[in-house]
Amino acid sequence: MYRAHHLSLLKSTVAAACISAISCFAYAEKSDAATPQTLLHDKVQQLISQKVEDGEFASVIIGVSDGQHHQFAGFSAKGQPVPDKNSIYEIGSLTKTMTALILAKQIQQGRIQAAQPVAELAPECMPAASAGLSISWLDLATHTSGLPRLPENLQPKNMANPYSDYTQKGLNSYIQTIKNLPGKGKYAYSNLGYGMLGCALAAVSGKPFEQLIREEISKPFGMPSTGIQLSAEMQKRLQGGHDASGKPVSGWDFDAMAAAGAVRSDATDMLRYLDTLMAAARTDQASAEKLVQTAQRDTSMQKTRIAFGWHLSNMYGRDMVWHNGMTGGYASFAAFSADGKLGVIVLTNTARSPEALGIAALFPQQLPERKAVHLSAEALQQFSGRYALTPAFIITVTPGNNSLTIQASGQPAFRAAVIAEDSFEIPEVGAVITFQRDADGRISQLTLQQNGQRIPGKKLAD
Repeated sequence: MYRAHHLSLLKSTVAAACISAISCFAYAEKSDAATPQTLLHDKVQQLISQKVEDGEFASVIIGVSDGQHHQFAGFSAKGQPVPDKNSIYEIGSLTKTMTALILAKQIQQGRIQAAQPVAELAPECMPAASAGLSISWLDLATHTSGLPRLPENLQPKNMANPYSDYTQKGLNSYIQTIKNLPGKGKYAYSNLGYGMLGCALAAVSGKPFEQLIREEISKPFGMPSTGIQLSAEMQKRLQGGHDASGKPVSGWDFDAMAAAGAVRSDATDMLRYLDTLMAAARTDQASAEKLVQTAQRDTSMQKTRIAFGWHLSNMYGRDMVWHNGMTGGYASFAAFSADGKLGVIVLTNTARSPEALGIAALFPQQLPERKAVHLSAEALQQFSGRYALTPAFIITVTPGNNSLTIQASGQPAFRAAVIAEDSFEIPEVGAVITFQRDADGRISQLTLQQNGQRIPGKKLAD
């Protein structure tokens, strides 16, 4: 059975999207204008329901906005509390988008120049002048500083809470060991870089980073449930975390690296946050919110650029602004169209990527029709082989038990479950692989569908 709230605001088909093995709710919020019925498509709710039933997520809360209306749906395993729009989750690296927006505000107000070396204003947060390195604010915000992903002296006493004992003293000590930046100018995702950015913003403002989040993000955007330290009341709304296998785990605490991933929030606040950015996208007026989307650099990802904390990709022919996050027991995904007309937030208390759920909410028409399919060993054997997406990127397909094992060059193997006669899904990475046949009915190629992109790969001769 399912539990639902505010069903009077929905058509009966929305309630029907919840299946018996889970508990869920779904409802819409209205402004003066009529709420569109398709903001959160039934097929998307069915997809999430199935994934929760299959044990991929302990709970999921998803919210969709068109800038005026919000629709939410929450799902959890049967017998467990159903999350709602006020349930709090760790948002992980979505914190970086807030850090970058704080920087954009400083730039918009003329206090900082984007191309200015950070060391000019915050020398204590940068390598020693004797190293001769120059890292700009824009370098840090766009992951193009050349800094490594993590500081080498990060040695947690408790691997279940890896950042809790990494102090400012430890960060400052490591910063002074940096002597070169071999990847300078090239995109390389860096938690360290954002830890240093948080340090620099705190130094320039004279305020702790936690206070900056409160004063620059939470209060002005009307986000009372967003912050680093939770009140007793907010703590009651925090969902317990789970690792990728579903085992309960503790949350993560941050010290010096707070700017890279320390924020907790709920779906209500996060949609308000997206609404602000979407409103800026719909206008030509210069603002900090507009700046975070327009100051862009190239990345190593196909059809993707990086702005101030946000990635920009073309998905199904539409330009989207997005970021994800993950801690030891939580994961998140936020995205909105570059024209500011549609946005989505997905929060879960399981360390599994919910990107596929968010992208499905933005492009429900791309969801394949799912039905119970069982393929014989003989039928599965026809998919076996090697497929070249590029000369250096080969996908090897091996038959399994009503599934396929998929392994790309230099990557671990994943199990792909049958979702249609010639289609398979890899939930861990939000990917769908569809095979194509030639005129004689033989498998001739596959198409990898992931993050809104469709990449073909021809089958190689044995």
